[in-house]
Amino acid sequence: MIKRSTAYLASSLGAQLVLALLVAFVGMGLAGLWIVRTSVEPVFKELEQRSAYESVHRVMSAVQTEFNSLQLLTVDWAQWDDLANFVEFGDRRFAKSNLTPAALRKVNLTAMVAWDSQGRLVAQQNNEEPGRGQAVMDRLSGLYQSIRAVGERGCGFLKMQNNVIELCWETISPTERLDHKPGTLAFARFAGNTLWQRIASETQESIEVKPAVFRLADQSDKPRWFVSGLPLYTQQDVAYEFKPGELELTITLVDMRRIPLLDVQIHRQRDLAQEALYMMTRIFWQMLLGAVMVALFIWLLVRWRFVARISRMRKQLGRIQLGKDWGRGLQVDGTDELGRLSDHINTLLGIIHSQVRDLTSQSQTDALTALPNRRALDVYLKQEVELMRHEGSSMSLLMLDVDFFKQYNDFYGHPSGDEVLQRIGRVLAEQCRTRDLAVRMGGEEFAVLLPDTDAVGAMRVARSLCHAVEHLQVPHHFSAVSDWVTCSVGATTMQALYWNEAEFLREADQALYAAKAKGRNRCVHFKDVG
Repeated sequence: MIKRSTAYLASSLGAQLVLALLVAFVGMGLAGLWIVRTSVEPVFKELEQRSAYESVHRVMSAVQTEFNSLQLLTVDWAQWDDLANFVEFGDRRFAKSNLTPAALRKVNLTAMVAWDSQGRLVAQQNNEEPGRGQAVMDRLSGLYQSIRAVGERGCGFLKMQNNVIELCWETISPTERLDHKPGTLAFARFAGNTLWQRIASETQESIEVKPAVFRLADQSDKPRWFVSGLPLYTQQDVAYEFKPGELELTITLVDMRRIPLLDVQIHRQRDLAQEALYMMTRIFWQMLLGAVMVALFIWLLVRWRFVARISRMRKQLGRIQLGKDWGRGLQVDGTDELGRLSDHINTLLGIIHSQVRDLTSQSQTDALTALPNRRALDVYLKQEVELMRHEGSSMSLLMLDVDFFKQYNDFYGHPSGDEVLQRIGRVLAEQCRTRDLAVRMGGEEFAVLLPDTDAVGAMRVARSLCHAVEHLQVPHHFSAVSDWVTCSVGATTMQALYWNEAEFLREADQALYAAKAKGRNRCVHFKDVG
């Protein structure tokens, strides 16, 4: 039988041609698969890696938010005049009334310690948590030299026996005497399972936290990605490991001496890679079957309907990747496998686009007031600077701070304080022009960017905002300047020819400090600061 078939092929030119076409187009089918893999798979891997980077930043942003809340609380107390007087002069009535376990529990603190300017311990307190609060307090009391060596203020993780704590410290500086620094204040809270469960819930990530295993860089058993923009209390390289259906990312948290403390592992399902593999496998079998059945049709199909369209898809994906325009989508005609593949890719790109958009919105919006935040100001400022340079105009910046806001919070409570901030945020938004930008910088501090506005216009807007805030007529019995909630405003103006972003912000801050120093509830322009 085999001999007869061989003789037939040797004597039949048609059979040889058919066999040659079958071999040729099977090879072309395999070549088509190679094109798909080399063109599309790297893009999917790049998207998967970028998505992994976003997960790392999302989790670390949530960790940083926890530190920010602790740091804001530390700064708030460190600027409390009564605390400064206690540290300097030892008013025990203040400690008895305010430095109590109940006060620490109210703000979710584990312990606090205060030193005077010479590093002598003047106060320490814990929240009376059984077995751990006192231990944390004892650990903190001997850390003065260590934290001062890092800086006058800061935050970081600290290992204590089998636990890890969050620590923030701040130089005590009363609001009425900014240049007077009578001591240092430190706050601590446990970074336990509750913290990581909350972060996992907020970020919708699968997180597992383990004690870190110290290894030298060349002894690591996992490959690593360098991820820029991570906080100082993390190692900048993130270990990764591809497992069946899962990508495991390991972020190592370190203490102030850069000693590893915790490994935060993020477990991500590899849906994108599995979908890509499934689609490429499906295309392969269809191309191979078509090559065997109809050699000539495969040649036309591969040349006209597959290779050309895959090349266009690759170019479109390349442009999307370079421009990071995830919402752009692929424009691939047809409803066949490549058309469905492009639909799946567009669906995945849409998910990525939605996540990037949501993350960008969240990262640039203040959750309390719904105003843009400091990051949004930085982005918008760069855009307006380019316009200002092109038009040769000037731009002004207002820094606004609510007067005696801590006293308001202490007397009326933080919910009432939040409501005041929300009302002030609405006032700023209503007073702004379309091109202006009102932002919440943090705490009770706001800023208003005024493009194409000179110094006279800036002061006019500043006075209008001060009047509008006071016109809200929010009672404030502990204000030294009014019966109502008021604000102080510092303004600065800069021309395109002399533009310097850091100087711009610094001048606005100095003008605000001058407004406070002159009695609050007033507006001061930097050019009038002596």
